[in-house]
Amino acid sequence: MSEYGYWNYGGKNGLEGAESTIEELPDGTEWLKKDPDHPCVLEDEFILFAVRNDHQALTQFHQLLPTMDAVSQERLQGLLARHPASFQPRPDETTTSDNIQRKEAQAGLHVDLKRLQSGVNRHR
Repeated sequence: MSEYGYWNYGGKNGLEGAESTIEELPDGTEWLKKDPDHPCVLEDEFILFAVRNDHQALTQFHQLLPTMDAVSQERLQGLLARHPASFQPRPDETTTSDNIQRKEAQAGLHVDLKRLQSGVNRHR
């Protein structure tokens, strides 16, 4: 496995690089222009999709962030500031399932004792 784990992209750290900018061409169409000195490997939209949908991507994002160069950290800190909910730890599916089952098991069975003692049988 690469030193970049989930974020390995062609042998590079997929989180590296400065923020791209949107430029308008003379015909009115827009295109994404990468920074010429520090082009990003993966665009922000891909990073957001990954951290929202893959627990490993989120975990390794937080592990790699402090080890990166200042330009990349600035871009990623800006992404964190604009989308804080996307970078919050979430329980994995197994933990969520276990929590639901635990809650159901603790819910218990509720019996109306007065009705039971009065001899009312609702199954007749």
